[in-house]
Amino acid sequence: MMIDPVFNWIIALALIQLFASAAWHKSRNISDFSQIIASYQVLPNTNKASAALSIIVTEVITAALLMIPSTRATGAALVAALLLGYALVMAINLLRNRRLLDCGCHFGQKKQSISWLLVVRNIAIATMALLLFLPMQTRTMNIFDMGIVLFGLSLSSMIYVIANELSRNHELLKNG
Repeated sequence: MMIDPVFNWIIALALIQLFASAAWHKSRNISDFSQIIASYQVLPNTNKASAALSIIVTEVITAALLMIPSTRATGAALVAALLLGYALVMAINLLRNRRLLDCGCHFGQKKQSISWLLVVRNIAIATMALLLFLPMQTRTMNIFDMGIVLFGLSLSSMIYVIANELSRNHELLKNG
């Protein structure tokens, strides 16, 4: 099975946008992000600022690796590892009945508490990233293809924002 270069680029660019935005958001206030990490209570009592900085740097490296077709699979593996790690940490806290933790993924929007919907979202995006491991068809992309890539990127961005907002509103309505 091979993936068309249009879909490869849509997935890669959407993930680049997601991880570059995430790193930017987190780097704007490392202190707040460090507090979010501490609130999950899954790391030993070490320097949370170092953990926060490590995550930010890893997200930047991930976005950079996704930009280059020859390193894209490595970037996709990092995407999957990060998102599955985030999902696991959220799931651990949800099972501990600690639902009011900030997910740390709000990108300047209102804060969002962790939920099973966010766990599923992270697993779904990680699964999508694994599609980048498929060999890409070799064909020349034309201007029409590039327009479809831009449309696909715009559409995936809108779907992500809408899904996040629906998830956040669902939790707000459920919690009263």
